[in-house]
Amino acid sequence: MSTLAALLSLLNRIDALIKKIDELISVMSGKPSEGVEVPEIIVPAPTVVVERLNNRYLIVEFDTSVARSDEPIGLKDTLLKHGVEYARYMTILDVGGGFSYKLNTTGAPALTAQVGAEHEFEIEEIYITNDAAAGTAKLFIEYRVE
Repeated sequence: MSTLAALLSLLNRIDALIKKIDELISVMSGKPSEGVEVPEIIVPAPTVVVERLNNRYLIVEFDTSVARSDEPIGLKDTLLKHGVEYARYMTILDVGGGFSYKLNTTGAPALTAQVGAEHEFEIEEIYITNDAAAGTAKLFIEYRVE
C-alpha cells in the first residue's frame, strides 16, 4: 500500500506541475485563464552610455604677404602628434590679404576664404593658395582626442 500511496502522491505533484505549465503558457501567450494572476514584469530603463571625447582646438595663423600655391598648412602632421587622424570642424576667423583653400586634397575645388565660413566634417589637411597681399589669416580648427 505504501507503493500505491507514493505513486498517487507523485501523480498529484505531476498534475500540479502540468497546471502550472498551462498557466505559464496562457500568460506568455497573452491570454491568461480565469483566476490566473499575471505578475507585473518591471523592465528597468536602459542605461545610456555616451563616450565623451575631449574637444581640442588650434588657431592657425599664416602671413598672406607670402604667395602660396596649394601649400599645406601642416594640419595632418600636427594632428598625428596628438594621435588624431582628422579635425572635425573649421571656421575662418580672418582672411588677411585674402586666400583660397582646398580641403583634404589638392584635387578638391578651391574655395574662396570668407570670414565665418565653416566646415564640419573630417578634415585631414588644408591647402592654401594666395597672391602676396599684406595681412594675417586665422583659422579655428577643432579636433577630438579619445
